[in-house]
Amino acid sequence: MRPGLVSRPLPPWELDMNSKLYTGLVEHERFHPASHRLVYKIHVYALDLAELETLDQRFPLFGYNRLRPVSVYDRDYLGRQSVSIRRKVLELVSAHISVDDVDRIILVTSPRLLGYVFNPASFYFCFSHSGRLLG
Repeated sequence: MRPGLVSRPLPPWELDMNSKLYTGLVEHERFHPASHRLVYKIHVYALDLAELETLDQRFPLFGYNRLRPVSVYDRDYLGRQSVSIRRKVLELVSAHISVDDVDRIILVTSPRLLGYVFNPASFYFCFSHSGRLLG
C-alpha cells in the first residue's frame, strides 16, 4: 500500500456476490364475477445460500437467523427444523441428483419483512461447480 492511503473495506454495493435483489410487478386481472385488476411492485431476493452469513455481516438491514428489517430464518424454509436451508435442500434433491455435484444453491424468495412472513412461493436452483443448472 502506498504511504498516505488508508485501506478500507469495500462498501456492500461493490462486493462481488452471487446474491441479487430483483424488482418487478405483479399483475392480476379477473372478469368474473366482477371485473377487477391490480398491479403492485414486488421485491424478490435471489440468495446464494453460501452467502447468507456474509450478507448478515455486511448489510445492517439484513439478518440471517436473527431479527432485522429483512430476515431469512432457516426454520422458514422446508420444514421447521433448525438445520441450514442448504442441508435441507441437499437432502430433498439427493434422490434425483448427486449432492457431491452441487456447488451453489440459489434461493429465490420473499424474506421476512419487519418480522412478518408472506412468502407464497420459494424456488431453489442447484448449480454444479462449472455453473451448470442441475435442478
